[in-house]
Amino acid sequence: MKKEIKKSVKYGSLSAVFVAVVLAVVVLINVMITLVQKNTSLSIDLTNTGIYTISEAAKEFISDINTPITIYICKEKDRTQTDSTTYRMVWNLIEEFDKEYDYITVEYIDIDKNKALVDKWNKESGTTITSNSIIVSGEQSGQFRHLLPPAFFSTASSTGLLYAFKGEITLTTALIQVSGENRPKIAFTTGHSENTNNAVLRATFDEAGFDVVTVDLSKEEIPEGTKIIFISNPQYDFLGLAAEEAGEIDAESNEIDKLAKFMLDFNHVIVTVDPSTPELPELKDFLLEYGLYWTPKAQVIDTSKSLTGALTNGRRIIGKFVTDNTDSAAYQAHKSISTLQSPPRVIFENVTPLVLGKPTKSGYNVFPSITSYPSSQIYRDELPDAEGEFPLLAVSSSSKYIGEAGEQVLIYSTVTLSGSTDFISDSYINERFGNKEIMYSLARMMGSRRVPNGLDFKILFDEALTIDQTTAETLTIVLSVVAPTIVAIIGFAVFLKRRHL
Repeated sequence: MKKEIKKSVKYGSLSAVFVAVVLAVVVLINVMITLVQKNTSLSIDLTNTGIYTISEAAKEFISDINTPITIYICKEKDRTQTDSTTYRMVWNLIEEFDKEYDYITVEYIDIDKNKALVDKWNKESGTTITSNSIIVSGEQSGQFRHLLPPAFFSTASSTGLLYAFKGEITLTTALIQVSGENRPKIAFTTGHSENTNNAVLRATFDEAGFDVVTVDLSKEEIPEGTKIIFISNPQYDFLGLAAEEAGEIDAESNEIDKLAKFMLDFNHVIVTVDPSTPELPELKDFLLEYGLYWTPKAQVIDTSKSLTGALTNGRRIIGKFVTDNTDSAAYQAHKSISTLQSPPRVIFENVTPLVLGKPTKSGYNVFPSITSYPSSQIYRDELPDAEGEFPLLAVSSSSKYIGEAGEQVLIYSTVTLSGSTDFISDSYINERFGNKEIMYSLARMMGSRRVPNGLDFKILFDEALTIDQTTAETLTIVLSVVAPTIVAIIGFAVFLKRRHL
């Protein structure tokens, strides 16, 4: 009897040891997975647009950043788990960047316990830090950017609903801005009664990584590092050869000559006009070299394809994307939104039709980027003159590859003309319309960085799993056969062991 008891105790002890070992192994595996997950993503993104994955284009876009950057999420980490699905997409993207790059550190902070730091951010940014704020801070540059989750999404103007995730664009732009890289400049011209109703536009260029400055070309040289000169609805002509030959100015005050020399360095000029813009002979000659001009004292009206509302009378035109010539800069200007299943509307209020011709400047080609719809008409002196599609935004461009073999990137030199100055007004450079994204795309294309053609929006409502039939069958076998079989074998072994107790 004692022998049987000893045998029972012996096997009982072995069983207890076996259970303890199994539990220890499970705990060890769990700890190892937790440690690995801190530095490596163990999730698999099977969505059609790769919403939860950092694209190769985004990685390439910031590949040469090597200065420490801290991303502060202004709430404790456990509180992020109860946020909405869209907010968690933002937190997850930031975590993915943290795991991908050694120079990025993510910190979750309680803003109530870090008042000194929060007060500094409030004061320097002129904004209010909340528990949903994201601060991207560069150690070397001393600069930071204040972001909020809505900046990671785009909203459909027709429904007011979120339709696309642009987290990669928002976050990579912020990383570049605070990395300490010399920021390119955009210079708004002065001295010709230019339009100044563009505070949001200037903020948009700042978000895109530009320092915004002004320049009076008749008195100043173009600031060093300038990549874009912006001429916003001038009411007086630029000084050029005619004024110089008449002895009215010297060569140093020749504004057109400065623009021409500026373009020789593969830079960019943007011009906006409207039906009230007068004939400007010197500026006209400059633009005609690039195959661009506008129709003075003419306006495009479309009562069918326009925004409704009091006193609009078909003057708030809805633009039509031109999807030909996909290799052109004109196409790149709207590609990020025109390729969406439900693109946001782009609005041209008070717009004059553009005239496109053959550029005389060697190497340049001009294409319309956005036109009116066939239902539109040109009006002169309040009377209809012609009907059809008319260019509203056009880009004349030359392109070339730079860099060493195998690492070459495509860059553009462009002259862009918009027939509407209201196109860039605060009324339309916002999340309701696509105007802001057009200017943002132009800014990215014209910046000092390579053109991130693959850095596009990711559609939110297209999250279906995209796996082939073979993969689906394999997953089915693993989940329904292999795993249960392993459990059954372990159970059978335990059963046999217990029979001999």
